[in-house]
Amino acid sequence: MPEITAKEQLTQVESVGIRILGQDDPRKMTLNQFNNSPELLFHGTSHPMQFSPTFDYHSKEYLTQSDGSTTLGFGFYTTDNEIEAKNYSIVRQGGGKVQPIIIRILPYQARVLDLRQKII
Repeated sequence: MPEITAKEQLTQVESVGIRILGQDDPRKMTLNQFNNSPELLFHGTSHPMQFSPTFDYHSKEYLTQSDGSTTLGFGFYTTDNEIEAKNYSIVRQGGGKVQPIIIRILPYQARVLDLRQKII
């Protein structure tokens, strides 16, 4: 397979965009099935939180108690890379010897904006 340049790669990618995640209901899974699901996502945070699908990200509570990161806008951000979530948590807690806070999320029929790039 011939190698392509970085410039050529950039012309062959596009955002994945809106998609639905989670075909299997996590409420019907064993803990082992949950933890080994290929759809498992991670959320690194600066403080313990209770996840709620109806949380208002424009609320005064969020604006005054969040870690202040709205780089890509208001919302609940996840990654499929546990190390990235761990590093984000450490940075948001100020670095040093802190305990990373990572929440495991297994979406079920969740409509999400996927910002990764795909090769076209």
